[in-house]
Amino acid sequence: MIFLKFEKVFNAVICILFVMSIAFLFVLEDDTRMQIASKDIDYATVVIDPGHGGEDGGAVGEGILEKEINLDVSKKVEYILNLCGINTDMTRRTDDSLSIGSEGTVRRRKVSDIKKRVEKINETHNAFLISIHQNFFLQEKY
Repeated sequence: MIFLKFEKVFNAVICILFVMSIAFLFVLEDDTRMQIASKDIDYATVVIDPGHGGEDGGAVGEGILEKEINLDVSKKVEYILNLCGINTDMTRRTDDSLSIGSEGTVRRRKVSDIKKRVEKINETHNAFLISIHQNFFLQEKY
C-alpha cells in the first residue's frame, strides 16, 4: 500500500519535471533568450487546457469526473510553471464550458467549446500548449 502511494508521487514528480523540461526548451530556445536582463526577450506562454468542463464531464472512475481531475492538475501545473518564471494562461479556470449559449444540441455545444479553446490558444502570442486529459481509470484494491 505504501509502495503504491510512493509510486503515484514518483510518477507525478517525473511528469511535472518532464513538462517543465519541455517548457524550458521553448522558453530558452536560443542564446538571446538566455540574456535575462534584456527587455526585448519574447518568452513563450504555456497555455494549459484542462480538458472537458461544464456539462461535459469526460471519463468517470469510481464516481470522480475527469473534468475535476483535469482542472486540479492544470492549476497545479500552472502554479509550478509560474514558480519557475514561465508565463502561463489557462483555457478555463472554473468548471465551465467555453461554448456560446445553451442553445442547440450537446454536440453543437461541444464543438463550440473546442472552437473557443482553439481560438484562445491561437490568440496567445508565442503559445505552447499543454492539454490535460485522463483516460478511464479504476483504483486497484489490494
